[in-house]
Amino acid sequence: MKVFASPTFTTSGQVGGQTSSVYYGYSCTVVTAVGNIQIREGGAAGQVIDVIAATTPAGTLELYSVGIQFDGVIYVEYTGGATGSVVILYE
Repeated sequence: MKVFASPTFTTSGQVGGQTSSVYYGYSCTVVTAVGNIQIREGGAAGQVIDVIAATTPAGTLELYSVGIQFDGVIYVEYTGGATGSVVILYE
């Protein structure tokens, strides 16, 4: 297992392999505000697998010892006017 850190997200976008990905968590680098940030499997229309709540403080690290494996990319969606910066931890 080799966990990678994504580039820093400040808007919606995707990371990970086109065929499969494993999601291990996130690091919040700038406090989130207003709306939630949703982590989805497989793309923008995929199932929500994690939610970063509004007001999550900078420096928060959520790291899961067992990753969530699925087909496709990991999609980060800023909802309801969400702001902040996050880094996704993935394989």
